[in-house]
Amino acid sequence: MHPVTPLSDQHLLPGEIAPSDLAIIRPLLHIPRRDIEAYCAAHNLTPREDATNTDTTYLRNWVRHDLLPQLARHNPQISTTISQTAAVLSDDYTKLSSVTQAALTAITRAADGQHVRLDRAVFRAIDPDPSGARAIQRGILRAVVRQLGPPAAEVSFATIDQALAIAR
Repeated sequence: MHPVTPLSDQHLLPGEIAPSDLAIIRPLLHIPRRDIEAYCAAHNLTPREDATNTDTTYLRNWVRHDLLPQLARHNPQISTTISQTAAVLSDDYTKLSSVTQAALTAITRAADGQHVRLDRAVFRAIDPDPSGARAIQRGILRAVVRQLGPPAAEVSFATIDQALAIAR
């Protein structure tokens, strides 16, 4: 999760398209719950809580209520470690997304909403470092999937990897 996420990046119901100019803003995302609860108690505030937050049939809640406490018994700093790792990965993702978008723009030869034609020779020569090339090329393929229809989350890593193998 990011502190600001364009609504268009969210998984909506099939067929729904979110306005591109709206965003979900989470200003307290990086503040520990205990700090928020302490602030509310000190200022006699009653926080509102979504009833689904305690339902562990949702994966995010199971992770929060069951898995993280178990991990904390083995590593008391697990929440800090995960937060720091998330910050690093977020920065890396932002940079990789920028490089990927520039590469996609450079290799797109035609796009009409139903088809995207890429320059295969340029696609293959994106980066001399194989791991860097694969990362950018996978990002290009996911971006093309997003342009053409199904949410990229519905297309598995294996499918993208197979497409990458064929393209290479």
